[in-house]
Amino acid sequence: MKILAVDNADDRVDIIRQTAEKVGGHVVHSPSGTRALEMMVEHRFGLVLLAENLIDLSGYETAEYMKSSSDTRHIPIIVMTEGRPENGLEYMGHDVAALDFI
Repeated sequence: MKILAVDNADDRVDIIRQTAEKVGGHVVHSPSGTRALEMMVEHRFGLVLLAENLIDLSGYETAEYMKSSSDTRHIPIIVMTEGRPENGLEYMGHDVAALDFI
């Protein structure tokens, strides 16, 4: 499975890549939401792991764009957040149809 990891923290992406490769996954990295949206046109991903805090668009804005396109709305998104549930981040993620949170 081809996985898009959208995160500007290289150390987290390295962990994701190492873990995915153990089960036959292939990780493609984007450090920004804007670049991730461009990559969604170039590649066919089976899963998107999306950081909440990005350098340009927020993770939620990026997810909204992904879910608004008929070409990408079917791709599951898991939001990677450092927030606490009481901050309401999970609710915001569900509003953009995120599959889950880690």
